[in-house]
Amino acid sequence: MSELDAALSKKRTVLNVKSIKQKSLIYALTFISGFISLGYQYFWFKSLTVTVGADLYSSSIVIAGFFLGLGLGSLYFAKEKFNNLAYYKLEFCVLLSSFLCTFVAQSLWLYLNLSEWFGIWGLGVVGISFVIPAFFMGGTLLLLIRLLSRLGGDVQKGTIYGINLFGAMFGVFLSASVLLPVFGVTNSLYLLYILNALVVGVGFLSEIKAPLSLNTSHVRGKGLPRGDLIFLYALSGFCSLSYEISWLQLLNQIMPSRSINYSLVVTVMLGGLGLGSVLGGLLNIHKKNAYRNVLIVSSLSILSPLFLILFLSTSIEQNTTTFGFDLMSSFFEMINGGYEVPFTYWQLRILEVIKYLPLVMYTVFIPSVLFGSIFPLIMKTANQNNEALDTGVLLGLNTIAGVFATILTGFILIPSLGVVNSLKFIMWMGIVVITCLYLQVKDGEKKWFISISFFSCLIVQLILPTNKTHLLLLERFDSTSTQSLFFSEGKGHSISVFQENVGNDTFKRLFVRGESNTADSMPSLRYMRLQSFLPYFVHNSEPKEALVIGLGTGITAGAFIEVESIQNVDVFELLPNMVEVAHLFEESNYGVTRHDKINIVIGDGRLQLAKTPKLYDIITLEPPPPSSAGVNNLYSDDFYKLAKTKMNQDGVLAQWFPITTQSSEASRAILNTMKHNFKFVNVWFTERYEALIIGSDQPFKGMSYDVIQAKWNKNPKIITSLMEVGIDSPVDLVATYLGSINDFEDYLNNAALITDDNALLEVDQYNLFIDDVLLTYQSFMDIFDNSESISVPEQYQLDFEFQRKLQRLLLNDAIDKNELYEFKGDPYVDALINWSIK
Repeated sequence: MSELDAALSKKRTVLNVKSIKQKSLIYALTFISGFISLGYQYFWFKSLTVTVGADLYSSSIVIAGFFLGLGLGSLYFAKEKFNNLAYYKLEFCVLLSSFLCTFVAQSLWLYLNLSEWFGIWGLGVVGISFVIPAFFMGGTLLLLIRLLSRLGGDVQKGTIYGINLFGAMFGVFLSASVLLPVFGVTNSLYLLYILNALVVGVGFLSEIKAPLSLNTSHVRGKGLPRGDLIFLYALSGFCSLSYEISWLQLLNQIMPSRSINYSLVVTVMLGGLGLGSVLGGLLNIHKKNAYRNVLIVSSLSILSPLFLILFLSTSIEQNTTTFGFDLMSSFFEMINGGYEVPFTYWQLRILEVIKYLPLVMYTVFIPSVLFGSIFPLIMKTANQNNEALDTGVLLGLNTIAGVFATILTGFILIPSLGVVNSLKFIMWMGIVVITCLYLQVKDGEKKWFISISFFSCLIVQLILPTNKTHLLLLERFDSTSTQSLFFSEGKGHSISVFQENVGNDTFKRLFVRGESNTADSMPSLRYMRLQSFLPYFVHNSEPKEALVIGLGTGITAGAFIEVESIQNVDVFELLPNMVEVAHLFEESNYGVTRHDKINIVIGDGRLQLAKTPKLYDIITLEPPPPSSAGVNNLYSDDFYKLAKTKMNQDGVLAQWFPITTQSSEASRAILNTMKHNFKFVNVWFTERYEALIIGSDQPFKGMSYDVIQAKWNKNPKIITSLMEVGIDSPVDLVATYLGSINDFEDYLNNAALITDDNALLEVDQYNLFIDDVLLTYQSFMDIFDNSESISVPEQYQLDFEFQRKLQRLLLNDAIDKNELYEFKGDPYVDALINWSIK
């Protein structure tokens, strides 16, 4: 080899290494760009659930705006005039517009003014703000592909798209599981701004080093565009988003309604799409079979979810979780130094993911891989036939079709047909369209394809039960005597009412999104009535205006009907179908839906409170369990500050305080946040598993036996109502008093404050080990023993001590039912004995 050849070879090697480094950098930018996009989307959505409310119309319009922007951006920047547009410029536009989007998402006053000016269209204005950054995001992938093509070599678009999806996968999962609990919403957004700015800088340097001219052969073919391929990929986008909505609603019947579980579904879906895109890009497909393979994979992607749902059951979660869960638990015990050492927060968080990951993988992963492989297969089909097929047009129409699917499936199909019938409708539509496309192909095997496809559809149509969503919930109670009374699938939720038999008792239980919310059993009846009656008794006067946030069974709101002084009760309820549910509990809620005192308003409770000009004497909350998705917004410091602006001078706020649904740290935070906002706070032990916190900025003059007895005597309906749940006198009532906030001073030492931003309850880890909850009971028992009780007249002292003995027994971490026989004859105690509580 001559010196010249050696020099040229060395130069080529250097250039090749340099090119590899540049391409690797662009792949990294592709990943980070996807991470940032979904990170922004997640935290903007979290902000909007506070500002606009948790109702599905509000959140979906904003999400639709985000994906509409992505689709429009892909279409717009697909034009040839943008072939040499610098990538970093679009990322810079994303950064600037994200500031605006965050401002809009977190500005309640702006949304209230927009609603006043434009009515329902005010929500549309908010949605438009999400279109802007998403519009620029929609072009970033295209510019990265073009940037790669300027560096030379073969550009595997499926691989690049897959890497971008992997970035999106990590963006949504780490946002929900790590960034939110560590940094909160606002600081996480600051972190994303910094990452976005770094991407702009690195992108700028990459543009400087890349050749200026674009090799357009990597972008377009020379023939005519294939309309059928574009339409087929749009169909894929429609079906995949329709299935995502359905998966979430189905899996809610098995998994708790927590944001980390929602992110788990989206993470597995994005990961499957990314893997499918990469694998599809690696396949070598013969030109003759390319189009047929696309049609076959498209059919499988549409059919496979329904066959998997056919065999979906709670046993999958139980059987597939045990090994991995036990293995990881043992590993944590080993590194902790023994089983007696409590698991850390992050260990519990990992275990929660492991608990439900197999179930999500079974349902979501395979269809997602198939959907993801369609994009590179379509690109290969077009390239092999030398046909023009622009990546931007393909991705843009796919995304816009997904927006249409979100609206059609979420707002029309599922509420009208139910989840399973909606899936069947989408299946038939997709298979018919693919069949029509296949009929245009000269292929001797198309008869087999059509026959198998339609036979598969018929099997699904006949065998898959239309009430599969309901059956998944029923499976959890197959060992009890349970009868279904009501089932409804609405916009983003399902509601079920079961009649259960426990011993000699028969009662109805309400489930929302597969999660037990409450019942009309004796314990539930007791605490819900006390949530209305206790704030009345401790109020400084005779209250007239009351508000209940959360209708549910209607028992809490209905109890206010029995209060003589109450003239009007507003009830803010998120779910329209809950009004129909309340009819099933009329014997317990005093006909709440038909009573003149009651005014039911459908809408997000917090948003309705912000909108109302009224002032209330009593505000009582009965939300879902605190750690459920979105409920943190009704326990936060920000919420209480809003509520205080809607209370009269002597107004009181009563907050439901469940004991066993969150960790001991979260329980301390719940009470501490009330203390932080109200000058005077007291706590009542309303039932074995429930407490009630009552706060006011005025001293509780009604916190005396004489005042409570006077109100008791003038309200015969309250007397009858409370006697039904084991409270026969004012003595029984004041015996449930746990203490004032001063008695909880040591308990609240270094307790956290719940805010909208830190979403402490939403990221709480509570449901894996009961030992943590026992700390709350032990603390409450100590406070109960050492607090100053409400004084009662001497003639009632023995009765009072007897009732206090019962309350102390209920605060034990374990109850032997034999100890309860001393109190037999009390309807509440009899119910506990009947349930064989130990």
